[in-house]
Amino acid sequence: MGTGLHGKNGLDPGTAITILYTYVMPILTYGLEILLPSGRILDTIHQFHKKMIKQILSLAKNTADPAVYILSGSLPMEAELHLKALSLYGNITRADRSTIEWRLAERQLHLKTNQSNSWFIQIKKICLKYDILDCQDFLNNPLGKLQWKSLITKKIHTYWNDKINKESEKYSSLKYISGEYMAKEYIQFLQQIHQIVET
Repeated sequence: MGTGLHGKNGLDPGTAITILYTYVMPILTYGLEILLPSGRILDTIHQFHKKMIKQILSLAKNTADPAVYILSGSLPMEAELHLKALSLYGNITRADRSTIEWRLAERQLHLKTNQSNSWFIQIKKICLKYDILDCQDFLNNPLGKLQWKSLITKKIHTYWNDKINKESEKYSSLKYISGEYMAKEYIQFLQQIHQIVET
């Protein structure tokens, strides 16, 4: 990574993270909401994402994952892809019922089993993961764009907030990061640098 974005050699961490999410992430995740990668492919993207954040924050290579996400205010790559995929599904639910996408969604969700590799079945599984009501219901009763975005953002952030907090309890070194911040303010300050990094 160039010196301009690397830790103390260049920009402040907050600006560097903003640049990462403005210019790098859209390219890194372009089209992946359609493919919904898993397994080794997702792991490779995930590792690259973490590596970039660690370099920006000048963190050691063996820094615990919860610390990386708490300090950077970032979501894991899996969550970023799920947000994009659910946003796309929201667009499909709001489309006219005569469109190919809407008709395909209705057909796939009615006919395909949970063992199918259909994109719409993957969306159904993602909805279940984040405790979102049956995604098929949204085809007949779609939410407005802002309502849908608010719903999926809250559900995904809450899920990962709880998961990261739970994982952080396994690391004694993370006791120096305020538990109150992690528990109550993580969602509010998501994608903002933790105050420890800025001091």
